[in-house]
Amino acid sequence: MNETTQQAIVQTLREKILAGELSPGQRLVEAQLAHCRHSRSPSTKPRASASS
Repeated sequence: MNETTQQAIVQTLREKILAGELSPGQRLVEAQLAHCRHSRSPSTKPRASASS
């Protein structure tokens, strides 16, 4: 997992906690987290090619 992916996951979890979508002590299931990450609009921007 690269740092950008890790940052996106942390941001998604932070947003869910602040929105009350994750409860204190709630177990996080990797498959559910992966689904949440992919069901949202893309949070990463396409990378510009080196030739641009």
